[in-house]
Amino acid sequence: LSGEAAKINPRPTKAACFKNGAVEEETFSFLTGVCNVLLCNTGSSKDDALYESIIQAGIQSTYAHHEGDAAPRFDDLLRAFDRLTERKDIDPTRLRTLRDLLQKLIAGPESRLLNEHTDIDTDGQFICYDLFGLRSYDDRVKAAVAAITMRHVRTLAFDGKPDLYKYCLLEEVANLLALGAGFRDLTIETATTGRAHGLSLGAVTQEYDEYRRSGIAGTLNLNSTTKFLMSHKEAANAMTPIIEDMQLNDTEAALFRSLKAVKGKYSELLVRTQNWSPEGGRNVTAKLRFELSPFDYWMVTRDGQDRGKIQELERRFPHIPKAKIIEYLAYGKAAA
Repeated sequence: LSGEAAKINPRPTKAACFKNGAVEEETFSFLTGVCNVLLCNTGSSKDDALYESIIQAGIQSTYAHHEGDAAPRFDDLLRAFDRLTERKDIDPTRLRTLRDLLQKLIAGPESRLLNEHTDIDTDGQFICYDLFGLRSYDDRVKAAVAAITMRHVRTLAFDGKPDLYKYCLLEEVANLLALGAGFRDLTIETATTGRAHGLSLGAVTQEYDEYRRSGIAGTLNLNSTTKFLMSHKEAANAMTPIIEDMQLNDTEAALFRSLKAVKGKYSELLVRTQNWSPEGGRNVTAKLRFELSPFDYWMVTRDGQDRGKIQELERRFPHIPKAKIIEYLAYGKAAA
């Protein structure tokens, strides 16, 4: 999720949420919250409440007048604000302020991420949200994406089908965990209750200090049945907190400290999991080596320059599948 690659529209389609002439309550509350954050209306004063009432009127008008199967966008909300100028119960000064803020959002870089039609499958059994690209956005946009992401995860988890296994990975979760209690609470709730509904939730981060400071690390560590620890040779100061938090014994700690990674060739990792059997469960720890083919490397690389090469080719050749672009970078094949 960066705007350069995946796009994510916070709004569902009209068919999914507009019933009996109004947006259904849960979606209405969610969209109100997202718009409040993005339009800088996050206070609790009477004035903030009046701004919120205009935002809510705009949301209802957006769906009431929307046509087509695609979900509405912020452009549609802007047109809804224009329609509200005809209403006598809407304060024109506040409406003009909200309209100016919305125009700024549509013209800004966050529009590439949030003002497009969603181009990722949020209804599948396996979803990975890569949050690395959010680093370039301010906390206002990050908070909105946090709310959108967790709504997708909760919809996936609590689908009323506990026998259907669902898998969700939050890549670079530290980018969102520092945003406040709301996102932390939703993550904790999902991590602690999702398993009963058939959800496996994975949290991935290279920013362990931020992850630890978020106040959620203890809960996630406690509720994680499987942990993958990568080499920290270049971040030795993070090793001791990880060893303490994960309660590694002396042998496990020594194995963790010995892990190596050779760019483009292999990465060593320490896997700690629970092996369940009718006789009872037991902890299992193993040191593994993950060897990368050239294609594997370009699929999973976190190197900024290499990711930039992928994004540049995606911009230049938008009609070519990403797999073909990666194949070209890996093997130099002309097919890309």
